[in-house]
Amino acid sequence: MFQGARAKCDDPLQTKWYRFVGLAGDRMPQECVPSYHCGTHAAGWLRGGHPSVHEGVVSRTVCYHWINNCCWRSNNILVRNCGGFFVYRLQKPPGCQYRYCGVGYTSMNQYYVNFRVQQAHSFIAGECFLVITHGVYSLDVKF
Repeated sequence: MFQGARAKCDDPLQTKWYRFVGLAGDRMPQECVPSYHCGTHAAGWLRGGHPSVHEGVVSRTVCYHWINNCCWRSNNILVRNCGGFFVYRLQKPPGCQYRYCGVGYTSMNQYYVNFRVQQAHSFIAGECFLVITHGVYSLDVKF
């Protein structure tokens, strides 16, 4: 749990496709994340659940928990199921001290970790296949 340290925010986040990897976990949590988690005050979680592969790209709401309200603020994102992983078209959250959370794949008991943009792979619009760009893995997601 995060308390006492300076809160981080995803305010500088650019609107692009991202995949949660490594210490960021492997997906966004689908249940309300307590305040003061994920290195910030208002932690973001995915309301509406993850899509199946055949649903393609879907719009979902990210809720930010604050002051005992699981959806105190929110914003919409796009989500796609690529079979073994999910990609998210994230945008700047509705304010600072808001962050997207990741849930670790090693624990189904909602192990919330810090989402860091540098730990997520950035993607281009297209099909779900892996390409290498300047030695960094990225995903090409075509529509």
